[in-house]
Amino acid sequence: MPVEITPMVESDIDGAVDCIQKAFAEDPYFAWVFSEDVRIHHIDTLSITLSPPNYIMHIFSFDTVGLVLTLMQRTKFSPARNRVSLGIRCRWGLEHALFYVAKDPSSSTPSRVLGVACWLSPCNSSAPQSWKSWFGDWSLWLNQVWMNAVYGRGGLNVRRYYIWFVFPA
Repeated sequence: MPVEITPMVESDIDGAVDCIQKAFAEDPYFAWVFSEDVRIHHIDTLSITLSPPNYIMHIFSFDTVGLVLTLMQRTKFSPARNRVSLGIRCRWGLEHALFYVAKDPSSSTPSRVLGVACWLSPCNSSAPQSWKSWFGDWSLWLNQVWMNAVYGRGGLNVRRYYIWFVFPA
């Protein structure tokens, strides 16, 4: 299977979004950041039927009242909202970053995106930001604000999301 890597173009965005959504569908961090903790005490006296798509992690622990089951319940994650958000970011990346797609030109569906790579362009960190970059950042931010106004927050557990800003890699 020959794979062709090309810069992303507007017509690749839908396929790239599909590829990204499939790649992260079962990702543990993704599941964690789009969930809420539900604590259930006294497991021995409680009869529960759990639906696997709605509960993604079972954590047993002991506290002062006995055995505790903490479930991470999927909240209002919206694939449609996520599609819009990824589309906004891909459109921004066409102009302000290095976004590439991988395709198999010899397949029966040569336009199908098999992989996506997204990088920020290399730059001198001590150089001032260009006007193009500044306007691009604000455009991205305003588009995300618009999307949040139209689609809502989409189930993101913001407290968990910001943990990554406190503990950078």
